[in-house]
Amino acid sequence: MKKILSIMCGLLILISSVFNVNVFAKAEIPIAMCLDNNYTLPTIVAMTSMLENVQKGTEYKYYLLVSGDFTQENKQKILSLKEKYKSKQFDINFIDMKDEFKDAKQSRLGAAAYYRLVLPNLLSHYDKCVYLDGDTIVNKDLSEFFNIDVKDYYVGGVKDFDHGDWHHKNLAVLGIDNSWYINSGVLLMNLKKLRDDKIENKFKWLFKDKLEYCGFADQDILNACCYGKIKLLSQKYNAMCEVENPVIRHFAGNKPWKNFGAFLAEKWWEYAVKSGFYDKVPKALEIKKKILEVRNNPKSSANKTLEDGIYTISSKLAPNMCLDINHSSKEEKANLQLWQKNGTDAQKFKIQYDPDGYYTIKAMCSGKFIDVSASGKQNGTNIWQYIGNGTDAQKWFIVPDGEGFYCLVSKCNSLCMDVCGAKATNGANIHCWSIHAGDNQRFKLEKCEGKLSSSKPNKARKLAGKHRPNKPGNSKKSA
Repeated sequence: MKKILSIMCGLLILISSVFNVNVFAKAEIPIAMCLDNNYTLPTIVAMTSMLENVQKGTEYKYYLLVSGDFTQENKQKILSLKEKYKSKQFDINFIDMKDEFKDAKQSRLGAAAYYRLVLPNLLSHYDKCVYLDGDTIVNKDLSEFFNIDVKDYYVGGVKDFDHGDWHHKNLAVLGIDNSWYINSGVLLMNLKKLRDDKIENKFKWLFKDKLEYCGFADQDILNACCYGKIKLLSQKYNAMCEVENPVIRHFAGNKPWKNFGAFLAEKWWEYAVKSGFYDKVPKALEIKKKILEVRNNPKSSANKTLEDGIYTISSKLAPNMCLDINHSSKEEKANLQLWQKNGTDAQKFKIQYDPDGYYTIKAMCSGKFIDVSASGKQNGTNIWQYIGNGTDAQKWFIVPDGEGFYCLVSKCNSLCMDVCGAKATNGANIHCWSIHAGDNQRFKLEKCEGKLSSSKPNKARKLAGKHRPNKPGNSKKSA
């Protein structure tokens, strides 16, 4: 065996000397990113995700194209990754873009969005590079992505969403259609071919003469200039929606530092905490993580979070407001709503654990079950009562938030029970909404003592005159 290994090493050395190739060199991957001061921390999180997942033998060369006013403080924040990940092979280079594309500063995206257009000449010592926006996370070593063959193309990218007729008309002016239109947030760039064919000159010409038709700024310019030489790649390399095992997740439009309901927001925050620039995951996201754990392991004994019994369910928005069946109705499809506490059976619910890991919630005024309308999957799907049928629309996860409140999550759609518009008012509708764990998705469950009261509406309810069902599907957007 030793003799074989010795022969193999000798061959490698011979190949290295004859062909002038360093066969022992690390796999070097140039990675370009564009940013200004506002995008420093998201960019650090993106870099953290890459460094957490880079494999031994891969070396990242970061080229950060920064605005002319980029502060020394922000540079030091980024450079602190060198100490944090000193066992990893990577280098960080800043390229001062000064006033480049200053005429675009009135764009909603700012000048930094256009910097990627000059990468072919800026990185003239490379034939190929990876480009990433700062609102990405990378869940795997980038070698797989970097090694995709794009030698006959200018760029490789993932098809973008269809943005509608207005965008199609603009693209027609630019001489292209939507069929090969890619998102510019994640790119595999063939720098050599872009240089050889002088595409950068076309970029600048379009920027100067056709910018008014570029609703998506650099993205439209890049697509127009590279049209016919674009390689479409798998969505896993630029997952802008739910994709199984994404290599690169791109938070296009829905930022996890602003919206905890974003797909894979919990993963972004995991890297954010590891970066050292965020003290901890926000409380709402901790709750979301618990919800996801329950949803993914429904038969775990830990999911039995509540004793069976009869409960009132009040909203964290206001302790005197609780879930209520409209008019104490016994009818199917009677609405679930918020109403001031009054002690009637319309506000009492029998909650019972199912061995499969879910709870059923039965209205005591009717004997019918709290149910997701038509097992709907969309935000705003109404919640009402319905005869027991054993479907997933009548099964709920009940997840504690650690502060005495609970989130109620439907098995049929993984959406949260939610007070529409976060309005703590009589008659406020209860519907399904994406998990964000705000106060309008957190409820206090208090066990009832003694026998049940009458299910008839009390005098106060009659006088109010507003205790009417909300029509399903007319729910306002959740706050």
